[in-house]
Amino acid sequence: MKHFDYVIIGAGSAGCVMADRLSNDERCTVLVLEAGPVDTDPRISDPARWVELGGSPVDWGYLTEPQKYAAGRQIPWPRGRVVGGSSSINAMVHMRGCAADYDNWAAQGCTGWDYESVLPTFKAYEDFDGGDSGYHGTRGPLKVSLPHDVHPLSEAALSAALGLGHPANSDFNGETTLGVGWNPLTVWDGRRQSAAVAFLGPALKRSNLTLRTGVLVTKLVSSQDRITGVEYVENGTARTVHVDGEVVLCAGAIETPKLLLLSGIGPTDDLKDLGITVTSHAPGVGANLHDHPGVGITFTSKQPVVPGHNQHSELGMFANIDGSPERPQVQFGVVLAPHVAEGLVAPPNGFTFYPSWTTPESRGSLKLRSARPEDQPLIDPCYLQTESDLDGLTGAIELSREWAHAPAMEDWTDKEVLPGPGIHDKQTLRDYVRRAVGTWFHPVGTCRMGSDIDSVVDNRLKLRAFDNARVADASIIPTVPLGNTNAPTLMIAHRAADFILADAQ
Repeated sequence: MKHFDYVIIGAGSAGCVMADRLSNDERCTVLVLEAGPVDTDPRISDPARWVELGGSPVDWGYLTEPQKYAAGRQIPWPRGRVVGGSSSINAMVHMRGCAADYDNWAAQGCTGWDYESVLPTFKAYEDFDGGDSGYHGTRGPLKVSLPHDVHPLSEAALSAALGLGHPANSDFNGETTLGVGWNPLTVWDGRRQSAAVAFLGPALKRSNLTLRTGVLVTKLVSSQDRITGVEYVENGTARTVHVDGEVVLCAGAIETPKLLLLSGIGPTDDLKDLGITVTSHAPGVGANLHDHPGVGITFTSKQPVVPGHNQHSELGMFANIDGSPERPQVQFGVVLAPHVAEGLVAPPNGFTFYPSWTTPESRGSLKLRSARPEDQPLIDPCYLQTESDLDGLTGAIELSREWAHAPAMEDWTDKEVLPGPGIHDKQTLRDYVRRAVGTWFHPVGTCRMGSDIDSVVDNRLKLRAFDNARVADASIIPTVPLGNTNAPTLMIAHRAADFILADAQ
C-alpha cells in the first residue's frame, strides 16, 4: 500500500487549488484522485464552445429527481467530470458575490468567514486585467479579464438597461454588485483559464505531486477519529492508498457528500436502510442542497444574431424586482442565442434573457440511490418549493420584458417566443416558470459549514468526528452567495490550504 502525506479527492476547481498549495512544500507528498480524464478535449479551451460540453464525456450527466413543484420534470445538472472540474466546462463568469453574503455566513456561526476576512484570499489568487482598485489582485495565478470585442446585441442591451435607469457597474467584484456591466471572465488571450490551467498544470512539474485520472473513489477507511486510507477503483482494479497526514475532499456538492455517505458518514437511519455500516452519525451530510434557479425569456431577433467573440453571455446585470437598493434579488445573463429548457422549442434565430433568483429559500437534499459507488445519487433541489422563489422568477420575467422592449433594443427585439405574448396573468406566468425553471449550475450546501451540532464541518473545514479530514469545496457553503460559485469555491480551497499548512506547522 502506498503512503502519501495528503490525499486530495477530486481535481476540480477546489482540488486544483489544493494540489498547488500543498505541493509547494517539497517535503510533502501529495496525491490527487480524479474520476474524469485529463482536460485535452479542444472544446474546453475555446470559450465559445462551452455550450457543447454539457452531456459530453467530460460531464457527470446528472439528472435531478422529478421536481414536485416544477411540473414533475427531471432537470439536467451538468457538472465537470474532468481535470479542472466544472471550471473546465462552465461559462467562465467570475463573480464573488457581495460583502453581505459573507457577513451573513459569519452571522450564521461561521466565524472568520466575513467579507473582510475572505477578501484578501480572493485577491491572492487573482491576476485581474483591470488592475488593483483595492478589491483585486494582479499577481495571482488565475487570470481574469473583462470581455473584449463585445457583440453589438450586448452593446444594445447595455444601453437599454441604462436607459431604464439601472446604474452602470464597471466592476461586479468591487464596491457594489448592483447594476449592469460586463461580466468578468476567466478568459485570457482567447482561451479558458480553468483551475487546471491556472493552478494544477504548473504544480504538476513538481516531483512530489501525483495525479491519477479515471479513478472512482469508493470509500474512506477510518480508524476511530482518523481517516487512514482511501479506497478507489482504477482500470477495474480495487486499490487502497494510505493517508499519513490529511485527506481533503474536493469532489464538489454532489460527489463529496456521496462519498461520505458511502463511507458510513451521514444520517444513521438512511445508511442502515442501505446496509451501510455507520462510521459516524452526521445528519447534515446531504442536507441543505440548494442552487440558483433560473428561467429563460426568449425572443426572435430582427437581424441575425451571429456568433460573438466571447462566451455567449458577456453582459450581466444585478437588480431587484421591487426596485429596492438592497442586496440584489436577480442576476441576469443576456444569452446571445435562444436558450430554452428541455422540452421547449427554441427559435432558429434569437436571444434569451436568463435571470436567476439569487436568494433561494427552497432547500432540498442529496441521498444515495444504493450502496453501489457507480450509481448516481438521488438529487432533489426542491426547486420552487417556496412561494418566494416562484414569485421572484415570475417578477424577473416582467423585468426582462421591459428590458427587451426598451428603445435601445428596437433594432433587435422582434417577437417574444417564451413564455409568449399572451401569457401575462400571475397563474399562467407561474405555470411557465414551473415548466421552464432550470439550474444556473450553482449547487451548494450539502456539507454545510457551521458551529452548530448539525453542521458537517467546523469553521476550519474539519470534518466533525475526524482529526485529519477536511471538506474544501462548494458543498460547505451554508447559503449560496449571489453570482456565480466558482470564485467562492476557489477562495474556500485556498483558505482550507492555509488552515492545513498552519496546523502542520
